[in-house]
Amino acid sequence: MLAVVECTETLAGEFGWGVTCEAHGAIAGEVDLRWKGVRGGRMYQVYICDGDPTTAGKWTIAGMSSKARFTVKGLVTDKKYSFRATALGVVGEGPVSGTVTAQAA
Repeated sequence: MLAVVECTETLAGEFGWGVTCEAHGAIAGEVDLRWKGVRGGRMYQVYICDGDPTTAGKWTIAGMSSKARFTVKGLVTDKKYSFRATALGVVGEGPVSGTVTAQAA
């Protein structure tokens, strides 16, 4: 059973770089993030914040992906988390995306 989880975008409905956020959870404690690829992006680094990202929330690396999607695992069911990402290319790490908030399935 696929459970659609809450996804609140903070930048006009976009997950950075003009990309629409999709957040779904098929398994308890997971959030699936998807976005459109960035030109020149070879890898994407995904960050997570389990506190308030506008105040003292601490951002940590959730993982990396070579595709424009990433599943964050090991989350607390029904807890809200904030996510952002950067594209990595030959010139290094690009600017950080906008922030999206999703509730784990």
